[in-house]
Parts: sequence; C-alpha cells; structure tokens
Amino acid sequence: MGIEFRNPEKVAGGWLPLEAYDDKEFDTRLPSAWINVNNGVAPRDGVAAQGLWKDKDGLCYWRKLRIMKHLPKTDRFEGFWENTREKVRLARIFIHFDEEDPKIFSRRFAAAYQKRKNADALIKYSYYIDNMPKHSIPEADTNQTNRILQMT
Repeated sequence: MGIEFRNPEKVAGGWLPLEAYDDKEFDTRLPSAWINVNNGVAPRDGVAAQGLWKDKDGLCYWRKLRIMKHLPKTDRFEGFWENTREKVRLARIFIHFDEEDPKIFSRRFAAAYQKRKNADALIKYSYYIDNMPKHSIPEADTNQTNRILQMT
C-alpha cells in the first residue's frame, strides 16, 4: 500500500519535513537499543525493519530494510534495502522495526502527520493575516464603535 505525500496545492518540496514533528515519547527504546539486540552487539546482517521508500513521483511504499547502525550526529539510522542492497539513511519516523508494536508506530506516524498539517495551516494563516491589505480598510464610525462596545 502506498502513502501519498504529494500535496496538489503546493509546489514540489512544499511540505515541511515530517521528522521535525516526530514525538520521541512514542519510542519504547533508545536509538542504540534498537540496534543492540544481542548483548550489545548488532547482528551481522542488521536488524529487520520496514522503511518508507519514496519513488521518483513522490509516492511512498513500505519496503523491507536491514538497519546496521544509528548515527547520533544526524539522528539517522543507516542500513540497506533488502531487495536492492542499496544503502539508505532514514530518520526514525520513517522506520518501523519488526520488534516494534505496530499500533504504537501507527499512532506516532499519524501524530507527526497531523502536527505537520496543523503547523502548515498555522503558517498559512499567519502569512495571510500579516499580508492583509490595511490601507483600504475604512475607520469605524461612532455608531459602529458604540454597537461593538455594547456587545462586549
């Protein structure tokens, strides 16, 4: 099943990055603990997961992935796609580990997506308010001012 990240109202790349809205409170383990599954040592073939792969048209699909390490400096996980062996670095929000509870991950992903939509709407709203034409708005006369004051 694909996930549609394209927004027809925006130009390409117009969405804010989803990882900026990721709530790490949903994580049940530290990043290094996802990798260190065998007494502090990652398996040679990596940790099984599903990663969000984006095609050239902006459609995204969950694909099998093997995670090899966590990069603390960039807060990304590094691994490779199982089908192509192509190397990949992904933010935590785009990785569902096989050992992870899918319900918790779904709530995490949905929460980040909703926060991003809300932030986008708030940015638009603020932009429209800040850029409203103010020079052509007539002053309220005395009667209008009195009616407004009576309503408060």
